[in-house]
Amino acid sequence: FLLASDPCEAPRVDRLMEFRIDAERFAQRVRRAVSEWTWPFDAIVLVTGKQSDDAQELKECAMHYWLTRNEFPETVIVLTKIGHTIFLSSKKKIEVLKQIPVNVTLLARRGGGPDQRAVDPAEVVELVNLARGDKPKVLIGTLTKSVHIGAFAEEFLQAFGEQECVELAECREEISALLATKDKEEID
Repeated sequence: FLLASDPCEAPRVDRLMEFRIDAERFAQRVRRAVSEWTWPFDAIVLVTGKQSDDAQELKECAMHYWLTRNEFPETVIVLTKIGHTIFLSSKKKIEVLKQIPVNVTLLARRGGGPDQRAVDPAEVVELVNLARGDKPKVLIGTLTKSVHIGAFAEEFLQAFGEQECVELAECREEISALLATKDKEEID
């Protein structure tokens, strides 16, 4: 599980805590997403698997980088319509994400190990409950055509899709539109 600030060069795990997340930039990007939110979705879910040349997670990685200036493999990011962000990731990555102080829920994965599932189904239920709030059913935008590598992404997506209170829809166009508008920092 590597964290990459440059998709072409992933750092070693022992350098994980050297990563800095600009909390103000993160908050500005979330506010921008909420202000431009004309989509029918209650939330969007971005899932990344293991880093691999075979993975096709371009929009997910672009959103990770847009929000945090880092890519977090084997991580789920949920961005809700009201601006709350939920991360599900390894304990080490959650430590890095603690740099984001507000409107964020950080869930450390409990799954894993050689004889365990990569995703604990209770983690998926907890994440879904946080994303839907008091609604009986939610419409979740996700990137359904992406190719993910690894048990974490596969098991998460399977368990997530089995939740009766969740309806999934493709959100590729909405993510593209959000990323197409560049702010001053991105232009410079």
